[in-house]
Amino acid sequence: MTEEHPCVQSSRLVDYLLDNLSDEDRAQMVRHVSDCPACRLELEELWPVHRELSSVPLDAALLRCAQDIKDQVLAQAFAVRPPVSDGHLGALTQGSEDRVKSEAFERDHLSQKIEDERAYVRTRRGRLFRYRVSLLGAATGAAVMLMVGIFLGHQMPKLPRAATLSSGQGATPSTMTPTVLMREESFKPTAAAPEAKGTLMLVHQKAGMMMIVSVQHMKRLAPDMCYNVWLVRAGHHQLAGRIWVNADGAGAVSVALPKGAEFSYVGITMEPWSQVAKPTTPKLMGVPLHYPL
Repeated sequence: MTEEHPCVQSSRLVDYLLDNLSDEDRAQMVRHVSDCPACRLELEELWPVHRELSSVPLDAALLRCAQDIKDQVLAQAFAVRPPVSDGHLGALTQGSEDRVKSEAFERDHLSQKIEDERAYVRTRRGRLFRYRVSLLGAATGAAVMLMVGIFLGHQMPKLPRAATLSSGQGATPSTMTPTVLMREESFKPTAAAPEAKGTLMLVHQKAGMMMIVSVQHMKRLAPDMCYNVWLVRAGHHQLAGRIWVNADGAGAVSVALPKGAEFSYVGITMEPWSQVAKPTTPKLMGVPLHYPL
């Protein structure tokens, strides 16, 4: 990881990595990372560390230090060079006294070094604990989102569907129930992922429009890779969200569509985690969808 970072936004990279930013700040950070090579490089270095620490048990046993380590180290040192008693100091010459003082200084220096190492371990343990608490908070948030997704999955068949615009019964937000399934579409796979399946749902809620994308039969990827969901309009691609799949190849993401959003197609590609500007690999699945509806 670079020791000096020339970009003032680098201080927000960890919050961006742990998804601790608001929707507005996250969108701003996504745009910034797409234009800032330094931040993009920093994310490429941070991401594998983040995934590795996420898999480490909370019990950081390797950082523990034995309570009697000072006595153990001094015992090993005295086995090589025994300590000199105070009564024997009077019989020593000035040169011997200097040597004894030097040995005492070395012992004190060794003791201080051990105490410094203990302090470092305590500080490191505290930092690791704070970082793991942040990860635990992010994991809790992800679990809540998963439960919401499961709830929506069970409730979607029961949701009232808004009338289509061509029916003459177009529902308006003021007359809708709090949650209305506006549109449901199936992704069409390409030759790059013929077994893949996916579903896109547009749900109107009190807070606004939500897009939910779920996929199945996808290949599980390396830790630094993910599936990117792109909103496409007139050849311009905008990153909507990322999907990581489980061992069964299933995953999902929910995206709050901002006011004024416009697109005519939704596509999915496999990309490095830090890729936010545009697709760099062949499309795996896609579905035409003109929005606003």
